[in-house]
Amino acid sequence: MMAFRKEYLYITLAQLVPRVVQESIEELMCFCEIEMDSRVFLGLMLIGGVFISLAAGTYAVLAFKVGIIFGFIPIILVAFILTESGIYIALTLSADASGLYAEEILPDALQLMASNLRAGLTPDRALLVSARPEFGSLERAIRRTSKEVITGKNLPDALLELPKNIKSKVLMRTIQLISQGIRSGGKIADLLEQTADDMRTQKIIQKEVRATVLMYEIFITLAVGFGGPLLFGVSSYLTTVLTAQSAAGDVPDEVTSSMPIAPMGKITIDENFVVMYAVACITLSSVFGSLIIGLLKEDNELAGVKFIPPLLVTALSLFFGVRWFIFTYFGSMLM
Repeated sequence: MMAFRKEYLYITLAQLVPRVVQESIEELMCFCEIEMDSRVFLGLMLIGGVFISLAAGTYAVLAFKVGIIFGFIPIILVAFILTESGIYIALTLSADASGLYAEEILPDALQLMASNLRAGLTPDRALLVSARPEFGSLERAIRRTSKEVITGKNLPDALLELPKNIKSKVLMRTIQLISQGIRSGGKIADLLEQTADDMRTQKIIQKEVRATVLMYEIFITLAVGFGGPLLFGVSSYLTTVLTAQSAAGDVPDEVTSSMPIAPMGKITIDENFVVMYAVACITLSSVFGSLIIGLLKEDNELAGVKFIPPLLVTALSLFFGVRWFIFTYFGSMLM
């Protein structure tokens, strides 16, 4: 009875989510082979996000003494959005990884099917024997398809059901071409072997293209992870020096009058504001730079999410390292 009430609670909470999001979560769960009601999973996501966001807001209030209106509420909203987005991105990356592995192993699977057919096995038996454990999600899809063929379903129609639980456009197009070729009366073994050879050739071309794009990936990494933080570290220190000298009255009027800004008596820029601005710029640059790298590398922006943590940590470490080095070795000379 208690389990039924919990499940009803999860389903009720899931109804608050737009239908588009529910369908997207259900599709991703299918790709990730998560055997759970999508509404229950979505309800668990919402409850988990609420608990995490409340914990983050409570910690901020106790540790940093932030206010309720301008501190606690914004923090729990941001934490809730980040939690839900993180779970969604994790599902997407898992589905993409499964699809990419299926694409990598597909030529070998097709070649194995063709060999089994040439050995004299029937199509349904050739499919079943070709389902190897090392094929991962593709192995389970092949087993389902072979069972459908054994139970009397037409082979071309059964093949069209093979990629429905795998997130791969390449797999879907390949199976559609094979199914159409079988309907047209082509020899199945020859068709599978030719498709496998074409896919291997396509992989070679893709590797050549990736080698060409590698230069752009290196440039983005150097610019975002090294060049930007280095310049921000130096410029933030110079801003601190200029502000300190202006406050001490050491900056001549001729210098301040020649600056490309409105005339002012003293330069009053808060050092913390400059640092926070630099950190915000570095963070945004690291996020969008990682997404661009993912788009160039795997033709999918979300594939670049895994590059955000190392790139962001490297950039921020270099920024604060440059500031520490300059303040330590040149602070007494310039200040």
